[in-house]
Amino acid sequence: MTVRSGGSNITVGQLYAFYKREHGESMKLKSLYTQENTYNNYIKPYFEKRIVDKITKQDIMTWQRKLTEATFTKTKKTKSLLSNAYLAKIQEYLKTILIFGEKYDYISKNPFTIKIMQRKEEAKKEMLYWTTEEFNRFINEIDDIVYEALFRVLYGCGLREGEALALTIGDVNRKDGTITVNKTYDSIHRINTTPKTKNSYRTVQMTDKVKTAVERLIDYYSGVEGFDDDVILFGYMVHLPPKSSRIDK
Repeated sequence: MTVRSGGSNITVGQLYAFYKREHGESMKLKSLYTQENTYNNYIKPYFEKRIVDKITKQDIMTWQRKLTEATFTKTKKTKSLLSNAYLAKIQEYLKTILIFGEKYDYISKNPFTIKIMQRKEEAKKEMLYWTTEEFNRFINEIDDIVYEALFRVLYGCGLREGEALALTIGDVNRKDGTITVNKTYDSIHRINTTPKTKNSYRTVQMTDKVKTAVERLIDYYSGVEGFDDDVILFGYMVHLPPKSSRIDK
């Protein structure tokens, strides 16, 4: 890394550019996209042109208070406050950029030395889940073999949406009745990428009903031109759109 010390007039925007240059190539596209959105929406409007060495603790606190009041469009008709978890994530990202700047002498000191600010009270989100009875009622209404297999895999094997959409025929072991999870689908950039953590690499056992639905789908595909182990399990040649795999109760 080539470092320029003594950057007394460096702005947050310039420092962010240096940070991206040093770390961007090692990040997954989806993570890079998420961080870019976080910066553009919640950091850039306040600090883009501010000289880092002139930012005070009071400036940070004013920004934090504005964040706790910030809203996002939840639906076409409603807006919601940012969650405490996301508030912390935004602040930690700015702090990471500033720590980088101080570590490599782009700035003289990191002005973000105060605590992460969150709202004192936040209603706990109710965890929604399907009972077996509810899922059975739902799946009995599905008359498409692709979607029946998809929802059975999601519910019966506990796969994440991206993991399921990334599956190929070769990931299914019909003899052992297992599915190998070794990639995930990035719907933003429309590519398969590696799982987020090492623990995400795994082999899961299919239940009898899941196995029957998946085998029925593969048998259907086997008569289509171009069939091989690289065929996408849910979609054949093109990935299903992510929203099609979401169930709203």
